[in-house]
Amino acid sequence: MHNVAVFCTLSTIEFYYYEHLPKIKKIEVEDDQAGASLPKDHDYKSEEYIQAYNDRLTKFRLIRKINNNFTSNSSFFTLTYAENMQDNNEAKKDFEEFNRSVRRAARRGSIKMDPNYKYVAVIEYQKRGAIHFHMLINSPWLDVRGLKKYWKHGIIRNESVKLREKNVNKGVDNVGAYLTKYVTKFERQQKYLNLYSCSKNLDDPKKMYLYGEDSETVKKLIAKYADAPRAMVNEYISEFHGLIRYEQINIRRAAIESGSDTGMASHNHHSYMVYN
Repeated sequence: MHNVAVFCTLSTIEFYYYEHLPKIKKIEVEDDQAGASLPKDHDYKSEEYIQAYNDRLTKFRLIRKINNNFTSNSSFFTLTYAENMQDNNEAKKDFEEFNRSVRRAARRGSIKMDPNYKYVAVIEYQKRGAIHFHMLINSPWLDVRGLKKYWKHGIIRNESVKLREKNVNKGVDNVGAYLTKYVTKFERQQKYLNLYSCSKNLDDPKKMYLYGEDSETVKKLIAKYADAPRAMVNEYISEFHGLIRYEQINIRRAAIESGSDTGMASHNHHSYMVYN
């Protein structure tokens, strides 16, 4: 069982159990669930497989990054165009101008929000081709009326992200998965915002291995969550690792199931510290 990797965010814990580790040192340990839904008889070297793998890899890494920096208390809103905007380059310029203005306003204190401004945004293409943006900012209950003067191309709309409560099946407890559902296309010719845009000061999730310096922490996590309900379980074959078993635990759901508190980690701590 020594071939185990763990990712910890504010809202999820992910376990990867490898059949074996690669003998070639240049090959990085595969620790993303990107291969899970790809056909098992695929050609690993084909351009189609590499593109599909990289697209899923990007999406899963984005989900982790969101879950390690934002919660359902973060402000979530949509930027729309009054006209049918379909030009990616123009949309890029419009969004960057808006984002710069909001970041400056946060630093000056002219908008009531966290001065340590963090954001993540994904682009959604409607069926008619129209572009709009879905955006998270790390300030709770931000009033979009203060942002309207920075977005002059259409409407800013507040989106409700209600936290899942005890004994209630509805609600959001995985903000990363919620936001990335809007990412509907992964086409290389649309390079900029087809996937996402985010601030550079986002904290990366903690990555640990059972065979490394964090082995004791990983052992504690395995023991602590041995009986916790799994939000997702999957198995898939890797060219270098053989069989990989993937297990995801939603901390809030596990806490509700056990009758404890909300289970959400604090942004004031590195995510892995609250699990020791």
